[in-house]
Amino acid sequence: LYWYAMVSSEDPELLRHFLDFYAGRGIRLAEKGRARLLLHPPLNMNLTTHRLTKNIVNEAFGSAIKKNVREVSDFSSEIKRDGANEFFKTLPKDALLMFPDLDEFFDAPSKDMERTLKKYGAVLGHMVDRVSEDWALRKTTNRPLWLQYPRRCAATAERFHGANTKWMIVPQSVRFATAHHIQSEVRVPPSLPFSHYRFTERSLTLLKKKRDLYRQRGLARNRTEGRAHIY
Repeated sequence: LYWYAMVSSEDPELLRHFLDFYAGRGIRLAEKGRARLLLHPPLNMNLTTHRLTKNIVNEAFGSAIKKNVREVSDFSSEIKRDGANEFFKTLPKDALLMFPDLDEFFDAPSKDMERTLKKYGAVLGHMVDRVSEDWALRKTTNRPLWLQYPRRCAATAERFHGANTKWMIVPQSVRFATAHHIQSEVRVPPSLPFSHYRFTERSLTLLKKKRDLYRQRGLARNRTEGRAHIY
């Protein structure tokens, strides 16, 4: 099992939980070539959040950090997708890949994922949004995420309908059309639920930055590349 993600370097609180969670699921982050993490924007050691991010990443990846972690100066869904497809080319033919976003925790029961993988050769998931008890955008702390955001709801599903699904595990033979869709033909399995921690204190700030990036790209290049769903 291999792992790829492109994440914001400006949300260290969630990033710590993210890396700890996937290490707990068996992802060998500190094994060279086993994982690839893209950080955007590049780290600036004058910023407190970036210093925190650097410490968290150093701790998770250890001596494999130079091989497994890259900093990128630009962000788009296309860049994220292309990074995943590029990583695919380096993997053995029998490899399986997980490709989560920073707020996506593939926490479906292992037995369900294994059964689906055996039957269909891939695992599809759907987001279950996690929200704080009082519905506020609360700051992420070191407490377990499921205690900080105990409410489970379908806000993303209601807003984006089918766009709330995500391939959780795919074989090396596929290629991504977007972060959420693949180009290859596979038998589509029933989707399994996973936790989506999008509604945190940093959500609005990061959302605005992403919106501004897409606006700039749309104005500078063409009228369609800047269009995007944010979720």
